Amino acid sequence: MGKWRTTLKSGLLSIRNSETNLGKLTLSFDLSASAAKPISVRVESFDANRKRTGARVGTIYPAAPDFFQRYALDLSNLKPDGTGKFDPTAPFVQFSFEGGSAADGTRGEYQIRLDNVNYSTPAFYVSPKGSDQSDGRTEKTAFATPQKALDVAQPGDIICLMQGTYDGGSGGVASFRRGGAPDAWIVLKNYPGQKPTLTSTGWNIVSIAGGSKEKPSDDPSLCYLEIRGLHVRGVGDVAKTKYPDAMNKPDSRTNSNGIAVDGRYLKNHPHHLRIADNLVEYCTAGGIGVGESDWFYIENNLSRYNSWTTIYATSGISTLGAFNFDAQDNVYKILVRNNVCYRNETFEIWEEIKKPSDGNGIIIDVNQGTNDLPNSKYIGRTLVQSNLCFDNGGSGIHTVKANRVDIINNTAYLNSASKNLEYSQIFTYGSQDVRIINNILIAPVANLAADEKPEPVNKIADDNANPNKDVVFSHNIYFGGNIPATLGKGDVIADPQFVKPTRDPKIADFHLKPGSPAVGKGVTLPFSPF
Repeated sequence: MGKWRTTLKSGLLSIRNSETNLGKLTLSFDLSASAAKPISVRVESFDANRKRTGARVGTIYPAAPDFFQRYALDLSNLKPDGTGKFDPTAPFVQFSFEGGSAADGTRGEYQIRLDNVNYSTPAFYVSPKGSDQSDGRTEKTAFATPQKALDVAQPGDIICLMQGTYDGGSGGVASFRRGGAPDAWIVLKNYPGQKPTLTSTGWNIVSIAGGSKEKPSDDPSLCYLEIRGLHVRGVGDVAKTKYPDAMNKPDSRTNSNGIAVDGRYLKNHPHHLRIADNLVEYCTAGGIGVGESDWFYIENNLSRYNSWTTIYATSGISTLGAFNFDAQDNVYKILVRNNVCYRNETFEIWEEIKKPSDGNGIIIDVNQGTNDLPNSKYIGRTLVQSNLCFDNGGSGIHTVKANRVDIINNTAYLNSASKNLEYSQIFTYGSQDVRIINNILIAPVANLAADEKPEPVNKIADDNANPNKDVVFSHNIYFGGNIPATLGKGDVIADPQFVKPTRDPKIADFHLKPGSPAVGKGVTLPFSPF
């Protein structure tokens, strides 16, 4: 049987566009496919006579079957395709989405579902050299602050931050004021080819939040929002010496989060959010955190050197609690994938347990509706996929009192680096319906006293009030440290043979060498590969 392809086309669409910078043209959409196979996305231009003039093409990778995901493709990141040259000012365009069979051409039903297609250019520009008295509509009339742009942004607006540093001082730099719409997200992103830096000593450098414990907000939901391509930098490398009076206190200078979504005090919780392609580093508390929200995607971020001076239990990437935007039961609605997290660690005492805690690469925390967060009993599923976590003080990846989490195709290397903690590389605590499959876990050899026992490379840790239930380990590779606490079907103890395994991010290479025992040891799943 030969290979087959299936294509979904928009037909010719009439547009009016004068922008020639392909980096400013963004095609965004929601897509679900019945199989997690790569899909080619093609944008074609046509002249007034409806003759094709050129095209650009790229590839997207659905994380799992039948999982509606948000995609945003800047045309500059697509490659020329076929004859001719794509004309961004052409009067007609056509979008096509093409998927195919397995390599052997296996027959089977295959569907692509598409919704909320948007083809747009920036609405506002921001530059450190700009003025908030300007209109923000062009590079020459840019606003000076991201907050000004967010204050006036409406659904569908893209805000481009130009090169430079945006310092919020003791406050935040960017706080979203309103939500977008399903087909018109509000986007805060980098100007094409530039990497703007956002910094402050406020509680949150970039935030989607509102209200307070004393006075929760009943404003419309902060939803359909995207934060993309930014450099968010805290002061964690200098806070201890620069702000000694703020150490070990609830002071924002030593407890500042990078990108924070907090729905605790919003009666209308955040939903449909995407945090992608950001560098988040040296934040004195958490790197990227999302709380009490639904339908969100944390993708392709680098979160490093965070949580060094906080008195709280923060991590490189964390989700805390959840809420149910809809009644869809046991389907993927939260995605954490293709992120890199390293050297996140807590050093100060967390008052609640009288010692440091967390400083993990990734944590999925408390969504069972327990006493911690009684209103957060989550009925959706969370997919943690294809992340690399190494040299974090706490775990590489773990769940705490969480339901319905799949940890698939991740690499955890020499985490539990803290002298104060002995965490496993990937583990569960008081969680239910968790699948840990096709991961590589490498544990350090603990430097402990003779009467102490090192933590295993993995484990299932019970909480008396919230016992683990339906936890599956399968087809993982374990090496180093103590032996695994539990071995599942297809699990292997072997050196995976990375090309350059090291804690040094400048030279580390976690690709597998030819002949690695990890090759071919995974189980075939309907998930996108790394």
